[in-house]
Amino acid sequence: MPAVKQISHRLSTESKFLPNLERLVLKDMMALEELPSLGQLPSLKVLRIERMPAVKKVGYGFFGSRDQGKCLPSLEKLKFRDMPELEEWSWADGRRLFPCLRILEIVECLRLKRLPPLPPVETLRLDKVGLTEVAGLREGIHGGDSCITASLSSMEISQCLNLRNLEEGLLSHSFPNIGDIAILECAELVLLPEKEFKELTSLKKLSIRSCPKLLSMTRDGDIDIPLPPSIEELVLFDCGNMRLPVHRVSSSNVAASPETTSISEILEMCLTALRWLEFKDCKNLQSLPIELHAFPSLCLLTIIGCPEIQALPEKGLPTEE
Repeated sequence: MPAVKQISHRLSTESKFLPNLERLVLKDMMALEELPSLGQLPSLKVLRIERMPAVKKVGYGFFGSRDQGKCLPSLEKLKFRDMPELEEWSWADGRRLFPCLRILEIVECLRLKRLPPLPPVETLRLDKVGLTEVAGLREGIHGGDSCITASLSSMEISQCLNLRNLEEGLLSHSFPNIGDIAILECAELVLLPEKEFKELTSLKKLSIRSCPKLLSMTRDGDIDIPLPPSIEELVLFDCGNMRLPVHRVSSSNVAASPETTSISEILEMCLTALRWLEFKDCKNLQSLPIELHAFPSLCLLTIIGCPEIQALPEKGLPTEE
């Protein structure tokens, strides 16, 4: 409907408006300037809003009357895609927004700088979003202050070109059930949270690709190894200098100054569950673990475009029977 500029809010405030509707797609409405009020649809489970070039904000009207406590009470999947002018996402404290949301995807919203505190989703995907930071999953969106992060199991952050660090907001909290993290093509990303990464005890798969300013996964300081020992699949593509500062303690129990340790030493010390290991275009990677016997479960080792590697491991390479 290329000429429609407005959908009446009165439609969705009627108590009998589409009471059984479970799936709604709003798409290619090129002239629509404001999203309709959908917050009181009682049975809606899937909502996709795509290619709305004139919409500039997700305003209070989208959620329905401020007097209503719950908003989209049955919604499980929410997706915004290709919203080039979307700049603002408003929310009100005390509202129960998306209490059943499991999957949140925001794609190609390059002007959107900030998200509201997120509900406890299971899957989060942010691709080509203009975020400077990623909001935390907080109960504040339900009216409290405590964190409720246990449900998050998979996260992908891709081509968020304004994102500089993940120490604040989302990754400043605990994620006991997260199993898969992908951080892809975030050109300005320079810092990952050291303490929080080490505590991701269920993390099985970590992919970091084309983050050339990601010079280290830790700061000089008090965390020895930032990667949790649960990791089974580690993929590193074009990730800076590949050397990690590690805080060592001398035999006299006096803290020494941080030393620089190669990624290979980090792998040997803590990632004994590795099954899949890939390096690609890591220009400053100089060495691999000396003995691959330290990784009894390793099934795949891939090295592409790493010209500074000086030697392969001495022992542990597979041989043909």
